[in-house]
Amino acid sequence: MGKTRAQYQKDYSERKKKNNKEFLKREKERTKYYKLPIGALSEEKQHKLREKNRNWKRISREILRRINTQETRKGR
Repeated sequence: MGKTRAQYQKDYSERKKKNNKEFLKREKERTKYYKLPIGALSEEKQHKLREKNRNWKRISREILRRINTQETRKGR
């Protein structure tokens, strides 16, 4: 069975971490942003992040709603 997209990405990251200091530096900068409390961000970035989270929640709720309605239809 083939690898999933996530497995390929993980393998790529592992190879890069072993061989490339510049990659590690960029990766550290990229992930550092994830650990900041929202209050530490500027007003504009807070607004963008909250909007992104709202959209993500809306989409995931819609997907779950569709899955649940399909399951109830099968059970009838």
